[in-house]
Amino acid sequence: ASPAYVATFHNHHRILEIIERTAPETFTLPGPGGYLPSTIAALKGHYESTLVIARIAPETFNHKVKGENNITPALLAAQNGFPRVLTIIANTAPKSFLTPKSSDKSTPAHAAAFKGHADCLEILAKTNPAILSERTSETRLPAFFAAQEGHVDCLKIILNYAPETLMDNTEGSPAFIAAQMGQMGSVQFFAEQKPEALAL
Repeated sequence: ASPAYVATFHNHHRILEIIERTAPETFTLPGPGGYLPSTIAALKGHYESTLVIARIAPETFNHKVKGENNITPALLAAQNGFPRVLTIIANTAPKSFLTPKSSDKSTPAHAAAFKGHADCLEILAKTNPAILSERTSETRLPAFFAAQEGHVDCLKIILNYAPETLMDNTEGSPAFIAAQMGQMGSVQFFAEQKPEALAL
């Protein structure tokens, strides 16, 4: 692994600033598992290191890790609940939210909705509302995962940015999966905010 990779791993951002001046090309060299410094910074939520990477190698936010379901830095930040890191990626490489996707076609919005990271989901929706209409290879929308897991705060964000996705009935509606999984909070949300979804 390169010094840039190791410094990112430990969030030694001042060391990264030295490397930025003397060996900027090392920010694009993969380390163990094919992870770049940008991937490690997103995985661990290292805000300061992400700021340095955004200056020197913003294109690496589009990097997919082969053999790891093609995960991206944006997907890792959303999945692990690091909104400050995700905001940097949004400001630097907003297209990375939709492309490239992981191998199951999930986006960072699917990851945030599944894990209940509403703050991350809102960053994604504000940057590109179309991300809430993206489907996995099993045709699942972020609304499906939010309802399935009982993440009402995520459902509220989806209601604000892509309300039509709450009515999707391609493979069972979000309201249906909420009822099936016994997610009282999700079902109550639909009853109060989108009662027509309960009639699908």
